[in-house]
Amino acid sequence: MTQPKLDEWLTRTAWNPEYWAWVDREAKRLNSDGCTGVLDIFVWTCREHDCHYRLHTFLDGAPITWDQANYVLRERIRQVKVKWYNPLTWIKNVIAWERWEGVEYVFAFVSKEAWEKGEK
Repeated sequence: MTQPKLDEWLTRTAWNPEYWAWVDREAKRLNSDGCTGVLDIFVWTCREHDCHYRLHTFLDGAPITWDQANYVLRERIRQVKVKWYNPLTWIKNVIAWERWEGVEYVFAFVSKEAWEKGEK
C-alpha cells in the first residue's frame, strides 16, 4: 500500500466502531496479549499491531509490511483525541514514538522474530 493510501486508511478507520470491533474479534481469535512488555496504555492499538504481525495483512487481507505495521502502531496512538489540558495530549506522542522506536530499533531483533513467526 502506498503511503498516501495508508494515511487515508488510517484516517478512515480511526474512529470506526465496526473496524475496532473487527480488530477485537480477530485479536481474540489470535490470542493477542495486548501490549507485550509495556503497560497496556492504548491497548487497542497493540491488539491491531498483533493482528498485523501475526497475519502479515490488514484485516481485509491486503498485505502489510513490517515497517507499515509499526507505522500504524505509532500513528494510532498519535490519533487519540484528548482535551488540550489533559496530560495525555503530549504523553501520547511520547508513547507513540517510544513504542515505534522500540519495535523498529531497540527491540528490533525480538520484533522481527515475532513478525517472522506470524500465525505459523
